[in-house]
Amino acid sequence: MADGSVTVRTALVAASLSVNLACVAVLGVRVGGDTPRYVEGAANLGHRPLEGMQRLFPGYIALLAASTAAGFGAGGVVALQIVMAAVATVLLYELGRRVAYPSVGIIAAGLFVLNVDIARWHAYILTDSLYISLVVVAAYAIHIASERGGWRYAAAAAALVAPALVRPHGRLLAIAAAVYWVARRPSHASRAVAVAAAVALIGAAAITARGALRAEAESPGRWLGEGVVIWADPDSRLPMPGETGALTAAGATSAAPLAYAVRHPLATSRLAASRIGVELLHARRFYSTAHNAAVVVTLGPTYVLAVLGFLRLRDRPLAWLLAGIAGLHFLMVAATFADWDGRFLLYVLPLLDLFAAAGLLVVTNRAWNGPLHP
Repeated sequence: MADGSVTVRTALVAASLSVNLACVAVLGVRVGGDTPRYVEGAANLGHRPLEGMQRLFPGYIALLAASTAAGFGAGGVVALQIVMAAVATVLLYELGRRVAYPSVGIIAAGLFVLNVDIARWHAYILTDSLYISLVVVAAYAIHIASERGGWRYAAAAAALVAPALVRPHGRLLAIAAAVYWVARRPSHASRAVAVAAAVALIGAAAITARGALRAEAESPGRWLGEGVVIWADPDSRLPMPGETGALTAAGATSAAPLAYAVRHPLATSRLAASRIGVELLHARRFYSTAHNAAVVVTLGPTYVLAVLGFLRLRDRPLAWLLAGIAGLHFLMVAATFADWDGRFLLYVLPLLDLFAAAGLLVVTNRAWNGPLHP
């Protein structure tokens, strides 16, 4: 069994490296709309403080600066993104193996490797590729800490720092870890460690989130008042009722969005649901018909199978951790906006694919007759 697992891991690493190196060979190192933010921040690092929204991505900027100083430049960052994708592929297999069966892990890892929509981001000097991989790494570290306790809580906390430094979304992983560690009710010897780690994570997430909101050019209140559904897409906005000036004003308080939501619950809920729906749909009116058709044909069955898979695994704590991580990311979409090209969905799509892999086994009635893998 051990030899078989080693063979599977080796094959998955080889597949991931092969596919992603081929993508980069075809695409080359790419830049996107936010790339100048990271390049300029890296060039100024050490000379003057990060400015504006650069402060939301200090880890990625530092990585780019280090790669440039070492003489590798942007290519070094892309190489690391490819390596981290391979690591995430193996850990996705491990998560599937631990929550259900090795076959679930193999299917989920295979879907991750072959997803061109994810693979193409590995070639970009953007935070998305690295964050997608770090979500999987963090989920694995969180679970292992809850299972084995001790120093692994510190290791998991370290694994949670990286995604929080790469993207603001990383703070959601700290929340998921805190809840999971307390809910698992570890043995008496580890309980105090788990609770202390959870409190520290929640505190750190709360303190740094405030700074992140200040760094944003806009705010959730402004996005709520303007009915923003998709970032930078005025045509997708929804009309919002009542007086929204208190939300869009420069001096709007942090309590203003909550007060507005209490006064207009239906409109606020409609906007939140629209954002999540658009992100899940993943199609966009500015994509070609063929592109949108491919998205719908691919993701439709994935969501159905993922629901079936979660229902089959709902008695597994690890299943709730993975679902919780995905749910928190969608709650952030509900509170802010859907991404222009749907990248926010990709942050948790590997976890949804894991549930879809389990759902596929439910539909085909395979591998569920024996005991689940411990």
